[in-house]
Amino acid sequence: MKILHVSQGLPPFRVGGLTRYCTDLMAEQKRQGHEVALLYPGRFSVGKTRIISKQENGIALYELINPLPLALVFGISSPSRYIRKCNSNCFKTFLKENSFDVIHVHCTMGIYLEFFQEAKQKNIPIVYTTHDYYLLCPKCNLVTNKMELCEEPSAEKCKLCNQGYGLSKRMEWIMQSHIYQKMKYTSFFKKVRTVAKREMYKNTDRNIIETETIANFNLLLEYNLKVLNCMTIIHANSFVAQDVYKKFVPNLDYRVLTITHSNLPHYRKREPHDNCQIGYIGGTNPIKGYSVLKKALEKLDRDGYKRWELHLYGGDYEKNPDSRIHCHGIFEEKDCEKIYSKLDVVVVPSICKETFGYTILEALCAGTQVIASDLLGASMLVSSEMIYDGRDISGKELASILKKFLVRKTEHAISKTNLLQTMEEHAQKLENIVYRGIRKYEI
Repeated sequence: MKILHVSQGLPPFRVGGLTRYCTDLMAEQKRQGHEVALLYPGRFSVGKTRIISKQENGIALYELINPLPLALVFGISSPSRYIRKCNSNCFKTFLKENSFDVIHVHCTMGIYLEFFQEAKQKNIPIVYTTHDYYLLCPKCNLVTNKMELCEEPSAEKCKLCNQGYGLSKRMEWIMQSHIYQKMKYTSFFKKVRTVAKREMYKNTDRNIIETETIANFNLLLEYNLKVLNCMTIIHANSFVAQDVYKKFVPNLDYRVLTITHSNLPHYRKREPHDNCQIGYIGGTNPIKGYSVLKKALEKLDRDGYKRWELHLYGGDYEKNPDSRIHCHGIFEEKDCEKIYSKLDVVVVPSICKETFGYTILEALCAGTQVIASDLLGASMLVSSEMIYDGRDISGKELASILKKFLVRKTEHAISKTNLLQTMEEHAQKLENIVYRGIRKYEI
């Protein structure tokens, strides 16, 4: 089978769960004998939009020169730049010359509507994996700037959430350039990204000169829905993601299949510590729910349950005077198994509807217990007694589960083990359940 993946790019320039899944899946599909390629948005340059190619590790890489700008995680303040039309001749030529059996889309950022329309017209099956909510929400997460769930996105709401945020045209060009690609991990650019993300989540009134109308945001949402409606089948990586997407595009064909990656920790059975070792690996982004966990631990203390220690990973946390709270910062992938092995339980208290989330998968594979918000897609891997209502941001429900966990110190039902899978198993399921489940595709 000849498979074209569409994503943001490759490591180390692009990172995160989406990129990791795409990269690992391509490698596994190649190992299983498929012909694999990747199309990704590249740099801005003089001249027309075009596609250039190269080979890397036996995979054909196609760079789209002069793509649409990428919002990444910064939002969109100028939607008119993100819905530009493109001469589709380069897409016609590209698809005609390559004869792909299936196109697997992980991210549509930077890719023109005309590409998907051309593929649909050529009757090439298009699979879309629900890594985030970009096609429904310019900020990807369906959370308002007041840190509340956005159940009904609209042009008015998107304008309110995004005005004053987003990248400038100059920054869009810089962040797609080869120079930025080489300098992305310098201390200067790390600081720029940290400040930009922190500003994005500040709950403050902003005095912004309005340059974009509600009508333009409406055009952006309509544009993204046109892209979504070009998809032949939606590979929902959780029931949470499926429910959200079905609300807006109910007529598409859906398949639910959890995802994985290639370097999962190995299972180890362990005895609980005297002081319960609690792990949090969400970083300081407010939507990850660290504030909910803090409230839950404060309630435990008030109720006399003080035999716990908290280990914080994944971000630059402020130092806490409580000697039971340990800040470990960002860690490398090679240390993942060692970290989980020292924890009794990992708490994942997200306040947004994450489509999946690798933290739960990794912890369970390592044999570490997980307590999770039901807003997380990956909570479908967790036993029901360890799941709480994620809309309760008071910490009360989370504290109740933690309290039972601290008292019992018995081995809970670890997970729904039939849903844990290696990348080899996942690639085979993806082919059988999703790729070959497309009615338009003739085996």
